[in-house]
Amino acid sequence: FPGDLHRDHQLVFHSALVAARPGSAGFPRRLYAYETLSETNWNAPQLTPGFIPNHFVDISGTLEDKLDAFALFRSQVRPPPHERSLETLRALAVLRGATVGLAAAEAFVTIRTVA
Repeated sequence: FPGDLHRDHQLVFHSALVAARPGSAGFPRRLYAYETLSETNWNAPQLTPGFIPNHFVDISGTLEDKLDAFALFRSQVRPPPHERSLETLRALAVLRGATVGLAAAEAFVTIRTVA
């Protein structure tokens, strides 16, 4: 996400925009950005864009798989109440799901859609 605090995340976002330019061979018809707790939410208010999701994917049936996969990245997992704890990731999925009437969801910002 362009508003992430982590500079590497910003550079990857901008590189993806360049690589996904319409008109290039096989350009993606849909482009989304996602949030990374402890990065996206610590941006500078009024200076960088906030994460306001407008596309939600139902992960009710795969939330446990997501948490199991994240747990494999031991260097990234922190104990509660840290933002990168498994409990917090579950809470975020439940919150994002509740926003749109689902048990759990992954939230995205639509960058571009070419119909």
